[in-house]
Amino acid sequence: MKSKKKVMIPVIIIVFLLLCCIPIKVRYKDGGTVSYKTVLYSYT
Repeated sequence: MKSKKKVMIPVIIIVFLLLCCIPIKVRYKDGGTVSYKTVLYSYT
């Protein structure tokens, strides 16, 4: 049972970090500005 916990913790951390890197597309109503936002970075 202990070995399963040792394996699951890094897997959960890796999945969480990957989800933090998926961008969400945000369109502004100012004529075409598009911004991509994530937890770790943003790109306009």
